[in-house]
Amino acid sequence: MRHISVFITLLLIPTLLFATHPVLAPPPGEKMLIPVALENSPGAFGALWSSDFWIRNDGDQSVDVIQNVCYLLANPIGCTIPAKTNVHRSALPIDSASKVPAALIYVSAEGAKDVLFSLRVRNVNRASLAGGTELPVVRENEFHTTPILFINVPMESNFRPMLRIYDVDAHELAEFRITVMPFSDGPVPDVADQRIVRIERSHFDDSPFVPGYAQISDLLPLSERVSILVEPLTPGLRFWSFVSVTNNESQEITTIVPPGRESKGLASEKR
Repeated sequence: MRHISVFITLLLIPTLLFATHPVLAPPPGEKMLIPVALENSPGAFGALWSSDFWIRNDGDQSVDVIQNVCYLLANPIGCTIPAKTNVHRSALPIDSASKVPAALIYVSAEGAKDVLFSLRVRNVNRASLAGGTELPVVRENEFHTTPILFINVPMESNFRPMLRIYDVDAHELAEFRITVMPFSDGPVPDVADQRIVRIERSHFDDSPFVPGYAQISDLLPLSERVSILVEPLTPGLRFWSFVSVTNNESQEITTIVPPGRESKGLASEKR
C-alpha cells in the first residue's frame, strides 16, 4: 500500500506545481528570452519541429541558469553550471503543452557575461538535409521599448511568413500596432495592412518562466516583399519580436531579427 501511495504522489507532482506556481515571484538574475522552445511539434507540409538548446559557462566560476523545473521544486540542483562546461538543456516550459512555444530563464547577474547559448530549430523529418536555423537567446539589455522595423521580408506565395511578438514581462494586457508596407526601390508606399494585436496574460500559463506571446501568420499583401513595423502601445512594455519565413518545399527557415539597438524615429511612419 505504501508503494501505491508514493506512486500516486509522484503522479500528482505536476498538478501541484501548476496549482501553486503562480504565487512564485520571478527568481533573481538577468531575465533572458528563449524565443522558440519546441519538442517534436508538427508543422505544415509534414514538418516536425524541435529546438536544440545548449548552454556554455565560459567563466572560471559556476553560474546559476534558473529554469522552471528546478525553481518550482525549490531545488537548485541541475540549475548550476560548473566553470568551463557545456550543458544540454530542454528549452521547454514546464507544461510541454503550453500555448506559448517560448520560455524565460534567469542567469545570475555576476556570471551572465560568461554564459554562451546555442539555440537551433530544426525539422526532424529532414535532419539529414539541413542542420537547422540558429536563433538568438535574447538578453535583457536587448529587450525593446520602442518600435521595431523589419525590412525586406519575403511574402511570396511559396513562403510561410510568421511574425512573433513577446511581452517579456507578461502584463495583464499588452497592445501593439502592426503595420505592413510593400518594400521596393524608391519612396515608401502606402500602408497595405494594419491591425492592433492584444496579448492577454489570462490566455497563458501564469508562471515567471512564460512570456506573453502572439503570432501572426496572415499578414498582407502576399506575393510581395514588405516592411513590417511593430509598435508597442501599452506604456512601459519591454518586448522582442522576429519574423520567420519558411519555404513550403524545402522547409528551410529564414529568420529576420531586430537590430542590436532599438529602432528610433519609427512612430512617424505612415499608418
